Amino acid sequence: MAIKKSIVLEASGAETSYHVVSNVAIDAASKFTSATIQSYVSEATFKAGKQPLQGGVTIFVSGMPEANEGAFAYIQRRLVEPKPEGEAANADGSMMYGSADRYMLAGGEYVA
Repeated sequence: MAIKKSIVLEASGAETSYHVVSNVAIDAASKFTSATIQSYVSEATFKAGKQPLQGGVTIFVSGMPEANEGAFAYIQRRLVEPKPEGEAANADGSMMYGSADRYMLAGGEYVA
């Protein structure tokens, strides 16, 4: 499962279009879910076994999956949500310094 969206990686300036969630962590105390994202040039480079363009980036979202929803399904659904407008835009902001833009994959296409 992956997310397709063309973006330029902030750290390297490289253009990528295929993003894979490699790890999900849930912090029940703070009610945040984090995902480690590996970004590839394309789906073809991922399927050919090539390495991601940079080390994984971590994105935090507020909330946790419901009891009947898997962690990966939850975070992938949340990652493609559009960025809200107004004050709500900061509700899911980065919880830690150095973490990636929460909405870098907003509007992306979730693919199986």
